[in-house]
Amino acid sequence: MELIRNLSQLPEACRGGVCMCIGMFDGVHRGHQMLMNKARVRARELGLRSLAFTFSEHPLSLLAPPYAPLLLSSPEEKARLIESLGIDVCSMIQFTPDFAGIAAPDFLQHIVAETCQARVIFCGPDFRFGTRGAGDVDLLASKAEELGYEVVVCEPLVEGDNPIKSTRIRQCLLEGKVE
Repeated sequence: MELIRNLSQLPEACRGGVCMCIGMFDGVHRGHQMLMNKARVRARELGLRSLAFTFSEHPLSLLAPPYAPLLLSSPEEKARLIESLGIDVCSMIQFTPDFAGIAAPDFLQHIVAETCQARVIFCGPDFRFGTRGAGDVDLLASKAEELGYEVVVCEPLVEGDNPIKSTRIRQCLLEGKVE
């Protein structure tokens, strides 16, 4: 797997287009694995590379430090877990004030379409992006035809009545429910 830590390296790594999954992917739990596996399979079908686009730290560590969650995995561990899933490229960049200032439409135009050359984007239904999380799945889908990508929204993986989510895993760990 090619690990990218700087946006300037992405155009070369994504040349020819990618199937992209976007998220924080903290813990790379079974729900994340499902999303990445779908992106990897689709990439192979289309003759493209698979790309996991994530951050080395949680955006809240910059935007609202008191509310930043404890991470389930270090950036190094997250990279190893993503690599074990067969993803071709992992973009694990630092969430900076400049990045936080990118408006949602600009993120789609300049990062997703131009820099990453996304052909298919996989995300969860609660995916947010852009300044103050102004972008959502509806905006992502509304720009798909114009920017030349397809959107695949994957519903959360559910165990019993509960979706498998990093937030829930953190809560269970805090309550001592390790199983």
